[in-house]
Amino acid sequence: MDKPFQAYQGDEPYVFVCYAHDDEDVVYPEIAWLHEQGINIWYDEGISAGKVWRRELAEAIQGASKLLYYISNASLQSEHCNREIEYALDKEVEVVPVYLDETELTPELDLALNRVQALHRDQDANYSQHLLNALRQATIVEPPLVELQREKRSRRSGASRIQYAVRTDGVRIAYAVMGTGPVLIIPPGGTTHVEWYTADTEAHEKFCTRLAEHRTLVLYDRHGYGLSDRNRTDFTTEDDLKDLDAVIETIGAPTFDFFGISWGGGPTLAYAAMHPERVRKIVLYGTGSAGRVEPSKEVVATRKSLAALRRADSELYCKTRALQFFPSGTDAETFASFTRMLLHSTTVEMAEKLDGIQLETQSLLSGINVPALVVHRRGDQCAKFEWGQYLARRLPNASFIPLDGDAHFPWVGDADAVLNPTIEFLTADE
Repeated sequence: MDKPFQAYQGDEPYVFVCYAHDDEDVVYPEIAWLHEQGINIWYDEGISAGKVWRRELAEAIQGASKLLYYISNASLQSEHCNREIEYALDKEVEVVPVYLDETELTPELDLALNRVQALHRDQDANYSQHLLNALRQATIVEPPLVELQREKRSRRSGASRIQYAVRTDGVRIAYAVMGTGPVLIIPPGGTTHVEWYTADTEAHEKFCTRLAEHRTLVLYDRHGYGLSDRNRTDFTTEDDLKDLDAVIETIGAPTFDFFGISWGGGPTLAYAAMHPERVRKIVLYGTGSAGRVEPSKEVVATRKSLAALRRADSELYCKTRALQFFPSGTDAETFASFTRMLLHSTTVEMAEKLDGIQLETQSLLSGINVPALVVHRRGDQCAKFEWGQYLARRLPNASFIPLDGDAHFPWVGDADAVLNPTIEFLTADE
């Protein structure tokens, strides 16, 4: 079969394609489609005349943002494919595995790729969209001004490079540290990407910078999300608490504060109940406490409808969720940032499974005696105002600050109304 287009040779981010030539009839139409969608593609037909094949191949792999690996019986038996994958893994190039048939990987290769959420071409009804989403994150180049603004924000907020905490079972959890002073742990608020939380927009930057003036912020991605390992198969609350334990043990602080936002209130309350000797204070914003009672039929129906919408039209799903998170609207930059995060934080299938995990904390509240501040906006449509009132009533040592507004994220809208009492509460004894 003739090659569908000239392989990419420019300086912008691109995807290296690893495949067996026996699979050309399947691979060529697909990479042609990706090429039409704006993905820069490098494949072995692009080697320049007169250059050493292996050297240019190595340079192409090392320079790639991601490597798209088409797995089949033919590719596993191909010496060239095996060398390409081995070299990519050695150079820590992110691999996107796509299964063309029911072939099983060798134990060594399966272990090497176990951090990656694989795609199955013939089993996933939304395979094309999922593949495109997986590759777009590596190849879409933002305008230079936007990228420059991001770099300035990272420098001002003191953001460090992403680091990894390793759990006792070997799972790698991505976390970031910024600021100075006592440690303030901010568990993920549900669907997250740690890079999104660390100054992705001007609103993020201002919020993080003010907190980082008083505290060393520690943020991390849940197992299955963002830059953490995505090969999650255990969808229990215990698995989520392993993430938190690993991060805490890695940073090594004997005591710390918590800022539980949205879903992050669950790990905050659970840890404060189990390890009160290590927790100084907790702040809870836009969150609640889950009980053992099953959700109502209305809630279940809403979740099913949203899950169906996400599978059918991811862009429309993001806009629908934005209406819940920002009912009064928000600026274009924050909206675009939120959409990017939803699209790239994980796969649709993984998100559906993780969305259903809620830590049961209502039975723990009466035993949590650490000082607590509960902050809640009256119009929050993702976390009802009554949830915050309930927390403040049941926590023995809590104070409650009701706020006007309806934005679910604390950095959207009047962020100072959240930050001022939070900082005052955390630093009152200093």
